[in-house]
Amino acid sequence: MSGDGIFPISINVENVELGTVFSMISTMVGMNIIVGDEVKGTVSIRLKDIPWDKVLDNILKIKKLAKHVDNESGIIRIHSQESLVAQEEFDRKRAEDAQKNIDAQRALEPLRTEIFRLYYADPEDVKTEIESILGSAGEGGEGATKVAAGTAQVVIDERTRSLVVKARSSELDQIHEIIKRVDIRNVQVLIEAIVVNATDNFLEELGSRLGFDKTGTAFGGVGRAAGIASGAASTTIPPAIGFGDTASWLGNNASSISDLLNLSETATGGIGLLISSGTQALKLELSALEKEGLSKTVANPKVFTLNNKKALIKQGDKVPKVTPASGSEPASVSYEEANLLLEVTPSIVGDGNIVLEIKLNWDVPDDSKAVQGNPYITQRVIETELLVPDKAVVVIGGIKKQETADADEKVPGLGDLPFIGQLFRKGKVKDNRTELLVFISPRVI
Repeated sequence: MSGDGIFPISINVENVELGTVFSMISTMVGMNIIVGDEVKGTVSIRLKDIPWDKVLDNILKIKKLAKHVDNESGIIRIHSQESLVAQEEFDRKRAEDAQKNIDAQRALEPLRTEIFRLYYADPEDVKTEIESILGSAGEGGEGATKVAAGTAQVVIDERTRSLVVKARSSELDQIHEIIKRVDIRNVQVLIEAIVVNATDNFLEELGSRLGFDKTGTAFGGVGRAAGIASGAASTTIPPAIGFGDTASWLGNNASSISDLLNLSETATGGIGLLISSGTQALKLELSALEKEGLSKTVANPKVFTLNNKKALIKQGDKVPKVTPASGSEPASVSYEEANLLLEVTPSIVGDGNIVLEIKLNWDVPDDSKAVQGNPYITQRVIETELLVPDKAVVVIGGIKKQETADADEKVPGLGDLPFIGQLFRKGKVKDNRTELLVFISPRVI
């Protein structure tokens, strides 16, 4: 019974017939109670402020009675435990007999064959769904689906991407509805990635070019600062940039793209969202920064993928690994892949945003750590999942590389003279640190 309408009652009776007690409870709580003829005996009760359903259950327990609640009609039937079990068994057997009669009538229906052409869905997947809904494989051989009293045979025609179904009219109608709902065009997503190898000053310069400086001033009216200056409420201003390992919006806590992306200095991976700028504007700025020597675009791949399908972008080299000769075995060479690997799985949600599952793997051969002449491959991996608006640009950073090298600065000619040439030479250690940034822009097609 539902918990609605349960309230405490008080009852005090001495050696009163069970039928009378149940009638009193029915009147007090406003429930319809029917008592079977086999219910006999008396009861003494003295209870105060007890929920009426608990009162009823305890009377039934001490008298070895049971109840059946018909929620649809709001009737409670009270019988002896044996009588109620017998009635429930009778109801179950009657329902089984009724189903057998229905199955027998359906078995007399003629079988029909119909061909369902599939355009978008995979035939094997649709067949599996039909089998799971209408029943498991049974009579009729492989691919036959048992339906009620008979069998519905489902066969895949690979050549025409069709399902050939032999079943009764009612089953064919069900199958038609299933196919109509699952054989639909899946949305495609264009994923564009721009892989950039950037210097330390790149982020600050890019931030100012896209409309921000460190004071939060917007150039050209781009970004949040212009909205804040106009007096708009902070809750109504769409943030131009959001950042965080969970891709959350920071709102007023972010003043510039430089400040945002530089947070990745202490993080395993930095994520930022460039909302106001599209990929075309971003490419123009990246091209200008590359000419200034602040960055280098490593790759700019584009790939189409279906909704909820993984897209894979891979670029790299095969690094030779030499195995020296040993005994009678000659030396051999094998190759190990060192790739820049990007896996993106888009999932379009109902509000127009896209959930991106991203895995970035960057393998970098390092000759300075070579083992027996074989390059050492350093692996850097970022895995994340975030929510991105359609056509926005998401930035993944945090993969850094530092290279140090000894170099000499000298006066041409004089620096090469023996002995006194040392006066015209100066040793210098070059320390170059770069960061791999990946700009990803999903677009629903």
